[in-house]
Amino acid sequence: MNRVTIIDGWCSPADVADANDRWPFHHAGWFYYHDEHSRKATLANWKAFAPVHCRLLSRLGREFSAGSVPDFDLWGAGLCEMGDGDFLAEHLDHETHPHLGMRRTHNAILFLGGDGPLVVGRGEAAVRVEPVPGRVCLFDMTEEAFHRVDAVKGRRRTLSVYFYDPAGWTDPELAGRTRAEFTAA
Repeated sequence: MNRVTIIDGWCSPADVADANDRWPFHHAGWFYYHDEHSRKATLANWKAFAPVHCRLLSRLGREFSAGSVPDFDLWGAGLCEMGDGDFLAEHLDHETHPHLGMRRTHNAILFLGGDGPLVVGRGEAAVRVEPVPGRVCLFDMTEEAFHRVDAVKGRRRTLSVYFYDPAGWTDPELAGRTRAEFTAA
């Protein structure tokens, strides 16, 4: 069973508004996923972030490390935007950092608003997390940590940091999943 923690009001409405107002739309570093498994855009370049993004991402990493190491290189994390019709099919995230070889322990996601709930888990045990502005969702990375974002209506923005076990180093070539694994459609 996955442990999912939801914290409402983690940051102020002013920070949410500033993060949305200062969103780096036109930066060339956005990576676009557009295939049968996902449609979303991510940006993991600290130089492209406004001060509010840096402050919020740093705070996520500091406050929710729980003995783990935050990945401030933002492999797979950082800023994420999903537009109308975008989605993220059910999947398990990478379990081992492909460059550092550390095992992933948990995720911290800050919602800046929009539509498209995050669904963590399956069946009766699934937790539906609405993207309320200022809400943080933490969830553990386990073999049952399936999650998805159903089709978005409008726009959805998040900031995220992933965490790793410093004692769980392994050779990335011998490690488990170093990329997301999507379930069959």
